[in-house]
Amino acid sequence: MGLKEVKIKKAYSSDFDNILLDFYIPVLSHSVGYNRLAGFFSSSSLAIAARGISRLLKNDGIMRLVVSPKLRKDEFLFAMAIGFKNKVKPSLKMPKDGFFLTKDLKPEDEALINAMAVWESNSVDVLSNKEEVFKIAEEYAHGGVRILHDSIGSTQFGSFSKQFEKMLHEIHEELMSEMV
Repeated sequence: MGLKEVKIKKAYSSDFDNILLDFYIPVLSHSVGYNRLAGFFSSSSLAIAARGISRLLKNDGIMRLVVSPKLRKDEFLFAMAIGFKNKVKPSLKMPKDGFFLTKDLKPEDEALINAMAVWESNSVDVLSNKEEVFKIAEEYAHGGVRILHDSIGSTQFGSFSKQFEKMLHEIHEELMSEMV
């Protein structure tokens, strides 16, 4: 069955339809292209539609997203940790509005960001300049996003998750050996 054979309604409403099951998965499963423009977007929406997207990719399809540069706090911290672990911190050419609202930070999140900034600057004095602290964090997050993008783009479908699992296991083993 091709895309032309998929039954598509003229309109969908979340009040009456399961948009994921009734539209996205069937349509993406038979597509070779997916273009999306979204003012607000998070990676969790990709995770929800993963079944349809995986079939799109199996069809040698291409997905292009134009989305807001805002990241969720957890995505930001994850990317920052990847950049920091790999010592990838490209300087940002333009000032940023910020990836997320700092009011969303928990004390342990701030402690992590502060510790990384102190390590990077080799001085606790950096903590008196919150702009510099967050600049360092954003640069590492940008580096982490680049690493993840390059890793995903350079692997075959499905192999990135195995490589990522291996990397997490190695980090865990390294941490455990340091605790002994």
